[in-house]
Amino acid sequence: MPRAFESCWKLTDIEGRPVRYPGVFWTEQTTGPARLVCVPSGSCLGLVRAFASLLEEPLFVLFVLTVSRRGREPGRYQSPLLSSGEIDEFLREFGEFFDRDARHCVWIGQPNKSGLIVWDSHQWVYGYGPLEKMQRAAEARGLVSGRAEIPVPHKHNFHAIFDDAEEEVLSRFEWLRTPLLDGDDEA
Repeated sequence: MPRAFESCWKLTDIEGRPVRYPGVFWTEQTTGPARLVCVPSGSCLGLVRAFASLLEEPLFVLFVLTVSRRGREPGRYQSPLLSSGEIDEFLREFGEFFDRDARHCVWIGQPNKSGLIVWDSHQWVYGYGPLEKMQRAAEARGLVSGRAEIPVPHKHNFHAIFDDAEEEVLSRFEWLRTPLLDGDDEA
């Protein structure tokens, strides 16, 4: 029997149809380090978990809440330092919420190091750090070299069915909250 949230989509066209991506990756140079851009054709969860397993401990999660349906203050919520196992458990527990609701972005990183993963509200994953290993992980999950674009226009969806998950995420750790930065709320 299908779960109710299986009809929830993070990103849709203006008619409400889910946005489908081709399952591609490419490397691009930023104003800082190069990064791997991955645009899976479906769920990002497995890819993000694989990328996180490539980063050295300790790690942190940055939960960037741009829209709250529970009256929470939008902001950047940073976790305490965590082990790889704790990160994986967190991703497994809240993966459906992160995959299907656009009220947030999720970052996983190494303090004072270059390893970083950004899972954005468009269902794109950006990897910084061990790019060759990340590319192999992307290829192992069926992604191929190519390009994708975010469709214009599109709609970000915030589903009531995930309101409890928002509360559970924010109750999970003693988060350090800081204000959103310019660009964080470009959902």
